[in-house]
Amino acid sequence: MKSLTVKMLVFLNVALVIMSLVACRSAAPTSTPIPTRVAPHPSDVTWEDRTLFREGLIDGAQEVLDRLPGASVYHIDLEISQDLLLLEGREEVRYTNREDEPLDAVYFRLYPNVAGGRVAVSAVKVDGQDVEPAYEFEDSGLRVPLPVILQPGEQIVIEMDFAVEVAREMAGNYGLFGYFDKVLVLDKFYPVIPVYDDEGWNVEVVPPNGDLSYFDASFYLVRVTGPADLTVVASGAEVGREYKGEEQVLTFAAGPVRDFYLAASDNYTVVSETVGETQVNSYAFTERGEGAELALEFGVGSLRSYNERFGTYPYTEFDIVGTPMQALGIEYPGIVGIALALYDPDAEVWGLPSQVMIESVVAHEVAHQWFYNVVGNDQVDEPWLDEAVVQYATYLYYVDAYGERAAEGFRDSWVGRWDSVDRADVPIGLPSGAYAEDEYGAIVYGRGPLFVEALAEEMGQEVFDEFLRDYYESHQWGIGTADTFRQLAEGHCQCDLTALFEEWVYEKAEAVTSTSSLESSDVESSGGSKVDGWAVLAQKDDYSDVEMTDLPVDHIGITTMRRVLEDAGWEPNHIRDLREFDRESLQHDLDWLAENADEDDVVFLYVAAHGRYLRDVLDWDQFFAGEWEQIPSHRRLLVIDSCQAANYTGVISGDASPYLSIAAVAGDEYGWSGLEEEGLPIIGGVFTHYFGEAFGDPNADTDENGLISVQEAALMAEGQQRSYMHDVVFGVPEFVEMYHRGGSFPDQDPTFPDVVIDDAIGEPLYLILDAYP
Repeated sequence: MKSLTVKMLVFLNVALVIMSLVACRSAAPTSTPIPTRVAPHPSDVTWEDRTLFREGLIDGAQEVLDRLPGASVYHIDLEISQDLLLLEGREEVRYTNREDEPLDAVYFRLYPNVAGGRVAVSAVKVDGQDVEPAYEFEDSGLRVPLPVILQPGEQIVIEMDFAVEVAREMAGNYGLFGYFDKVLVLDKFYPVIPVYDDEGWNVEVVPPNGDLSYFDASFYLVRVTGPADLTVVASGAEVGREYKGEEQVLTFAAGPVRDFYLAASDNYTVVSETVGETQVNSYAFTERGEGAELALEFGVGSLRSYNERFGTYPYTEFDIVGTPMQALGIEYPGIVGIALALYDPDAEVWGLPSQVMIESVVAHEVAHQWFYNVVGNDQVDEPWLDEAVVQYATYLYYVDAYGERAAEGFRDSWVGRWDSVDRADVPIGLPSGAYAEDEYGAIVYGRGPLFVEALAEEMGQEVFDEFLRDYYESHQWGIGTADTFRQLAEGHCQCDLTALFEEWVYEKAEAVTSTSSLESSDVESSGGSKVDGWAVLAQKDDYSDVEMTDLPVDHIGITTMRRVLEDAGWEPNHIRDLREFDRESLQHDLDWLAENADEDDVVFLYVAAHGRYLRDVLDWDQFFAGEWEQIPSHRRLLVIDSCQAANYTGVISGDASPYLSIAAVAGDEYGWSGLEEEGLPIIGGVFTHYFGEAFGDPNADTDENGLISVQEAALMAEGQQRSYMHDVVFGVPEFVEMYHRGGSFPDQDPTFPDVVIDDAIGEPLYLILDAYP
């Protein structure tokens, strides 16, 4: 996030280029009145209607509007007082429980309460029912109790009024919220839902260092009423503008985005340029037009560099705004703030001319559009994952703009940062609050990119470049972690990165075992057991490449199975998530299983896809049995959740070594994968849902030995799946008609669907590794 670039070596030719850019650009254009455009009130837009968000997405990103089932949707109506010191808002949020466990409350963060201002909520309702929230974590958290337990896949609408006193003096979080120097900056001014992950709700006392953001990708429709003379710049696209006397009413549609930001002043001028389908706008005070031109030039250059290296920026607009702050820069979705001091051509900032410093700051913040916004991460607990990567991306921008020799000047700033703490051997992978004040920037922004550089050298630059692009593409609108980052890197280089990550990233007690090709004897098993677990979880939701019907369920099957395995004590880095797989990637990961597992280990392959994809595209029966035979384990588990699944588990029936295969439905049966828009409780494969739940249900333990075997879980899931299909799915006439049109009449068969189990192991198979002697 915040660019705090220290003194760097700057080559003379770079400075000369910068000066020439100022001389060559045309003067700022004269602003023209923007015509009135009426947009619907947020409360008048249905939750499912994503039409207004199309305007803010380039053509190549439009398909995301048909994905992200369960993404939160915020409808906000905000009024800014004439003196810009008070905000009054009305917020409605549709929230979906996308976790694998029921929720009895939903948390909101209230950041103005720790940033020098004050926010209070009132009239809180859940699905129209009054509830009494509780302020927690020094009033930075709001716990909203739910009248009815929210089960996985279920949705609620939470509504509330909120009133905000705007800060007048810069306080916590680098002074990013308040009214300073005639600029209104509204960083996280509204109640916002944090991520719920394996830690539970990510709500805690705000740390003194780094970013505060850790949010899921969501959709925002925000109506802003304020003084007519303000220039308002915000996340997303402006889809409505009206004037009513001395007030203007603006409507913004932003999504998918991590959060929503707004800045405003009556003294902004703007210059613009187009990059592909994106209009880049640079806002600054009227008297700082030269700085606005420079910021625009560097923003355009950065977008072009990162578009080519990582993938195309998804929005039709990108804004660069000069704002007051205690940092040098700050990133938000589709917009970045740059410190006002950098727009003063006569200023020196940290010993460098402002016109030199502004380039690195802009390039850094632009890179966050790829790493923080499109690919999210826990910026509180794993800040290196966006900041160190973005520092390295900024170096790549300099390489593209000026060549490697000139880029060394920026790289030297990393060394300077680390030198400031005497090259302390402090891991880069700590939470932001774990660093001393002088350590955070030095380690995360200095030592961090030096690690990324070392990683590139270890992998080979060409392989690393392919990996980083794949990391961006495969994690779009999701959450990346240090573990998934490492696993994907090892998959690309087919190398062991254990030593490198232990040297740079992890605390010594956190050191983990490589997921790359290792001898099993080199790996310490979990929980003291001599048995390890190795898993590949493969799911395909997007079928645009093969012209089949998409299943926009956000890879929920992988999430469910990973949770089951980690709860059973499996090492996270022994589990590979294989999203949007093809034959080549699946074979690659089957080879990984064969290379790592030994005969005593538990091996689990989970596959969720269209049965027709397995048959017609992958030619499943032509390759899979041979690959499966190569895995030496005598505890191999294959689970397939697809239509006609038993046809695909059946291809291994002749395998001479022990195995257990489970098909969600029989070879002549069609399965069911629930979609959000269908309005039914279960999202994704019904069998997968119940199979995962069974491992936590004591009723599944039919032999009453205190352990739930895979066989017991599958049998429980069979009965629950059968009841769900007949009681819930077949209770909707149009869903029954879908089966009938295909010549299938499962509603007339009380035994449908059949879970097909082929048990060639002959004894209970447990996922809890400590169950084995």
